[in-house]
Amino acid sequence: MLLKTTPAVAVGLTFLLAACGGGGGKPGTADTPLPPPMASFPIQTALVYAFSNNLPKTLKVTGTATSGGNSLPISGSLTFNTGTTSSTTFNNAPALQVTQTLAGSLSINGQQVPLSSNNYVLFNASYAELGSLNDGSYCVVTSGGTFPATLSAGQSGNISTFSCYTDSSKTVANGSVTESYVARAGSAANTLDFQLTDIVYDATGKPASTQSTTYNITSAGVPSVSQFAVQYTENGIGITITGQ
Repeated sequence: MLLKTTPAVAVGLTFLLAACGGGGGKPGTADTPLPPPMASFPIQTALVYAFSNNLPKTLKVTGTATSGGNSLPISGSLTFNTGTTSSTTFNNAPALQVTQTLAGSLSINGQQVPLSSNNYVLFNASYAELGSLNDGSYCVVTSGGTFPATLSAGQSGNISTFSCYTDSSKTVANGSVTESYVARAGSAANTLDFQLTDIVYDATGKPASTQSTTYNITSAGVPSVSQFAVQYTENGIGITITGQ
């Protein structure tokens, strides 16, 4: 379930990295170990709630952009909306379409770069993934698709594999996506952090980007977005962004 952040950021960076020497970014800090939460959390319930109620979350963004020996800091603010649901048709079958948005502004070496992205995730009536649509890619789930009903901290696994094409005719392949999850103890008592990670591969099978979204889920199945992260290379520029 990808939100295409790459074009807006890369356009602003191409000029800046060519013109500036840049400074080094700070390495991330390790997560503080926390006591394990309660045994089991309702993952499917939480995700259906998130996809149906468009939960907005404003995230403080930090990151770096590198090219050759140059490095520039990235900062800013992005608002992530978890989705609204509507009925549609996908891959010649009825489907539910969840529209997710990401919007805000990033400061790259002092220059503002606006960012706005929409993603459309397709589900069946049971909220198993069918595919996704974004920025010239028509991606269809070829295996998996079902989210775990419940999870405990320490569990991980695969969810979906997508085959991607340039359009709905599916005549020209342009890559694939694998989606997996990791469940960790949340920062508050009796909560679980459920991290979805998508790895995008180009048409040659080479990894092109990695994106993750983390939902903090209570024992009652109430979700909130706690982190959004993306790492990719565009036009020779390596970009790493984390919002939380």
